[in-house]
Amino acid sequence: MIWNNIKKLTGKDRKNTGKKLEQVATAFNTYFVESVKTLANASPPTDVLHTTPVDETQPVFSMKEVSEPQVLRILGAVKSSLAKDVFGLDSSFLKHHRESLVSPITKMVNTSIRDAMFPQAWKSAIITPMFKAGDATEVSILPVVSKITEKCIAEQLITHLNNTPFSLHPMQFGFRAKHSTETPNCFFLESTKTKMDKCGVVGAVFLDLRKAFDTISHDLLTTKHSRFNFNSPDTDVCRRHSGFYVHANNKTQAAHKLKAIMARTVKWLSENCLHLNAKKTVRMFSEKRSSVTPDPDVFAAKERLEVVKDFKYLGITLDSNLTFKKQTPTPCAVVPCPPAVTGGKVSLLLAGQRDSESHSCRPVAP
Repeated sequence: MIWNNIKKLTGKDRKNTGKKLEQVATAFNTYFVESVKTLANASPPTDVLHTTPVDETQPVFSMKEVSEPQVLRILGAVKSSLAKDVFGLDSSFLKHHRESLVSPITKMVNTSIRDAMFPQAWKSAIITPMFKAGDATEVSILPVVSKITEKCIAEQLITHLNNTPFSLHPMQFGFRAKHSTETPNCFFLESTKTKMDKCGVVGAVFLDLRKAFDTISHDLLTTKHSRFNFNSPDTDVCRRHSGFYVHANNKTQAAHKLKAIMARTVKWLSENCLHLNAKKTVRMFSEKRSSVTPDPDVFAAKERLEVVKDFKYLGITLDSNLTFKKQTPTPCAVVPCPPAVTGGKVSLLLAGQRDSESHSCRPVAP
């Protein structure tokens, strides 16, 4: 029975293969669409749609048409990929033939900007279902030309936000020049270590949102444009929360502070048509000296948040004592060097020991 299902899903069952694969694709597509609709319909009517008048005395953002040299530069900087979109195009093709394609692509981009319209065809995507963390998710391959258009508009947005008083929040690390996942990681680690040195407990909550980008309210975003002095209704700015932390004398006080912040966070998410995934939102308590005190409960949306001893945050596995034991492996390598130094080879050891005869390295048993 299991192998029969595997054959059907992998297309190796020759009986009505095409029809069955179409049914599978339709079922996945229906699931992805309906799951978003269910979340969107669960959002209460928002009452925070307050538009701020445009301040004519300050720089006003309005999208402008782009030139061929701009588009040519963006095409040259596109990351090469052979993944084909619904039109059979891939970024490698556009990048390789950019000199010939820059003129028609520039015309399409400028038409979209001038008419304030994002073509429906550019919203079509090839969807690849994936099973991740106990749920079905998807990877979308969008039309390559649509990404070029987005990049052209994003550059104008970033220029406005970086060179006017209407800048982004300083704690906004994503999608900004000279920022990466290392920036929030360094900020969080240094802040946590500083507070741990003062003794007490640092309590942290790492948030997870359910289909955050799919359920964002476009009407709500449109009203927020005015806060950044935007004169165009076709652009949007979104700040995504990832977590927060508090410092207290003990775990009980830290949990109390976390509960208060979680209540405000859940309220803010609800007002902005976003949904907390409480099952994947976790908490962690860090302290310099290990304590046998049980971890107090912290609730969000009437669900108890799981307490963890380690958590993968933006690519780095953090543990409650900041030892990085799970993040740091025990690599061993043999590095060639001039004979005058060691006679041929030198072993680079990390938490390992050298075999002097074979110049190899074997990890030390913990």
